[in-house]
Amino acid sequence: MYRLAILLVCSLTAAVVAAPAPLPKAPPAITAANAKDLRPLHEIPENAWEVVWGPKRGELSLLPWESPAKVLDATTFRRLREVGAKKRLIHLAFGPGGDTLAWCENDARVEVHDLKAKRMMVFETGNSQPQMTFSPDGKLLAWGWNQTIRLWDLPFRREVSRLESSGEVKAVAFEADAARSSSPVDVGRFARGT
Repeated sequence: MYRLAILLVCSLTAAVVAAPAPLPKAPPAITAANAKDLRPLHEIPENAWEVVWGPKRGELSLLPWESPAKVLDATTFRRLREVGAKKRLIHLAFGPGGDTLAWCENDARVEVHDLKAKRMMVFETGNSQPQMTFSPDGKLLAWGWNQTIRLWDLPFRREVSRLESSGEVKAVAFEADAARSSSPVDVGRFARGT
């Protein structure tokens, strides 16, 4: 019996080494039908004002009030680094791929950092603590607060649209498939949250 177990283990080990690694199975989409089955994955003992996916795929950033963001591995929740060191961040957004990021502190300015090109742009928004988001292709930046939403074409550094809201704007977002329609001319898929 002992000899048989050793042979079985050796055989399994060889099979595992020879076989290609299986691709991880994507979790099912969350729907109304399976929402009751949701369970916490992990509790993070952090105080977070904002939670943002990124900057890179598989990373999660926690933003405490007026502090740098803490970037975690989204699977293990291990702390990887900080974003905005020595800054007092209020809102944070990452462009696709994580090479561009935008933040605001407790004022009316939005800083956009292109990490690849090592460039920074500063926009005076006219609104305190503006919430911002990038379009799916990363070419547009929207921000809003109070009753105004502004849309900027980043490559040309110019405002392409200003929308006024009858209610207070607390958040801005692009539709998930807006990559096909996020040109400065077509802002029909641009959405606002109130």
